[in-house]
Amino acid sequence: RYWIAPSSGNWSDSWNWATTSGGAAGASVPSGNMQVVFDGNGLGRCMIGSAISVSTLTIGAVPGAGYTGYVDTSSNTITVSSFTMNFGTFYARTSSITITNGLWISSGVFNVNASTVAITGNLSLSSGTLNGGTTSWITVSGDVTLSTDSTSGTFLAGGSTMTAAGNVSFGTNLSYAANSSLLIMTGASKNLSVNGKTLNSVAVNSGASVTQTTTASYAGLLSVVGTETLSANATILNGSTVTLTGTLSGSSS
Repeated sequence: RYWIAPSSGNWSDSWNWATTSGGAAGASVPSGNMQVVFDGNGLGRCMIGSAISVSTLTIGAVPGAGYTGYVDTSSNTITVSSFTMNFGTFYARTSSITITNGLWISSGVFNVNASTVAITGNLSLSSGTLNGGTTSWITVSGDVTLSTDSTSGTFLAGGSTMTAAGNVSFGTNLSYAANSSLLIMTGASKNLSVNGKTLNSVAVNSGASVTQTTTASYAGLLSVVGTETLSANATILNGSTVTLTGTLSGSSS
């Protein structure tokens, strides 16, 4: 289904949907195995008034162009197989969001707000903005890749708690604000690479084994219950706290 509303409208209104981009209004409201696309042929903001479950959700048909409006969950439950953010703005509010096959943010703004986001698969941010919000919980079963050496995304961690079972990588060009956030790593034989960024609080859980592969600074709490190996320098900033019931080895300053 394609969103075609020229002005603000409700997800539940069939007159805001078409079967083709810019097509005739009156298609059934998206549900089940349907793929949902917001592109340049329907720029009105979309208000979600009840729980929804669809196959794929794509905001902006191509990276950096098309949909300039915003999609607002109004704190309702959202279930999708995959979520692609190419343009526009998404507000999660206090929703419970389940994504079963990865979240990709190539442009636009994804506002996590105070929601709970459970991602099966990877979280990938290239040139968009991920706003962690105030008290959000983000759980990722795969890798977290926030920009690369050739892309320039933004991660405003805010008061978020992010739990990652895979590798965590911050690109050299990532614009990053740690704020009061917490990163929890739970996987075995995983890498933490933040390319000199300053993290707030980091926890390496029981059973986890993590290698810090690039330089990093720690400003809040560093808690190691599992195993953390420092293969690059780690700076423990004044006022931070380190708690060890596991193993921390390598070089640090």
